[in-house]
Amino acid sequence: MKVLFYRVVVRVVVGVVLCCFSAPLGTMAWAEEGRIGLAMLIEEAKMKNPELKRAKSALEAARAIPKQLSTLPNPELTFGLTNVGSKYSVGNDSMSMLEVGISQPLPYPKKLHLLGRAADAEADAADEAYHKTLFEVISRLKSAYFDYWLEEETRRIFFEMLGLFKALRGNALGRYEVGEAIQQDVLLADIEIDRIEERLELLNPERERLQAEINALLNRPPSEPLGIPERLEPAKLGFSLDDLVQTAKAGSPAVQEMHRLTDRDRIRLNYAKAAYIPDFRLSAGYGDREGLSPQWSVGLGIELPLYFWRREVYGIKEAAANLVASKQAQQDTLQKTLAQIRAAYNQALTAKRLASLYSEHILPKARAALESSLASYSVGRLDFLGVMTNATTLLEYEIAHAAKIAEARKAIAKIEELTGVPFTENMNKKES
Repeated sequence: MKVLFYRVVVRVVVGVVLCCFSAPLGTMAWAEEGRIGLAMLIEEAKMKNPELKRAKSALEAARAIPKQLSTLPNPELTFGLTNVGSKYSVGNDSMSMLEVGISQPLPYPKKLHLLGRAADAEADAADEAYHKTLFEVISRLKSAYFDYWLEEETRRIFFEMLGLFKALRGNALGRYEVGEAIQQDVLLADIEIDRIEERLELLNPERERLQAEINALLNRPPSEPLGIPERLEPAKLGFSLDDLVQTAKAGSPAVQEMHRLTDRDRIRLNYAKAAYIPDFRLSAGYGDREGLSPQWSVGLGIELPLYFWRREVYGIKEAAANLVASKQAQQDTLQKTLAQIRAAYNQALTAKRLASLYSEHILPKARAALESSLASYSVGRLDFLGVMTNATTLLEYEIAHAAKIAEARKAIAKIEELTGVPFTENMNKKES
């Protein structure tokens, strides 16, 4: 029994508290499920996510509009009969004829050009909307993946600590049987083992929820198994807040979408002003009078903006008001985006610092404290409650460390969504 106890002490010293009983079984189950990589899931989401497909179809539809609006209206072909008297008189009367005519509306060229430009700007906005949706979907996927990793990492820590507590219980039981410990030590170990098993059971609903969320983003069945996420290293912030602000101003999909819509409304205001310019209609006709000489005609019609004080004037007011609204919406989007970036950056920075604090200071000291308490307990200088307290403290710190790693990663994913720049991929390239 003492050999088992000192084996546990050695495992704590090196920082790898492996489970002696139940942990190997859990590890085998995880290995059978296989591991999933975030990069693979992102590529699958790009191909299968319904929201992305919808945004892409909306973009394709928007790209098809400019050519339609900048093209001349369809010409009109007309047929007619001019007859004199009650009987058919074509060929017998100079006023009777069979007629064919064609007319072509001719909007002022500037109007068609402005309509096309406005549609182009709206298509550019749809393109930015697609990229905004892309980064939103990827951000949600990353956030769910990091939560899923935290759940699995917490499960792993629980299994390893469960092995430690079972080893401690076995040692306490052995000491109790020879009169070197009290029954309370065994009961304390049983309580901690039961608490961990309870917390393991409570993890299952969260695991199912995260699996369903990830599968929904991938357009998979909700119950399809995912496997175990890959090992997640602490985040590295390779950018400053000022860099993020400038990047968001220049390339944030949400900000750029509003910028394109402002351009559209500016062009629409110019179009409203151009409505004062009359449109034209060119027409030509031919009349067949059979044996008599044919007749032909050519005409040019001009549209008169006769009711400009009720139509064109209010059209300009409408377009001007829409432009002001778009400018305000653009500024509002920019300010909200910058505020969200600042909040996400501070969250990432704080979580990164806390993760470093845990890994470099708190966890080594907690492991050393547990090692010392184990050694003191083995020679009777510390009661079992002190050992269990240190072991439980280490367990909570391990989970808190993992939570800060996931929190920093989620904050960076939010920054990527807001700026439209995949910093994680860029950082990985630099690190490799």
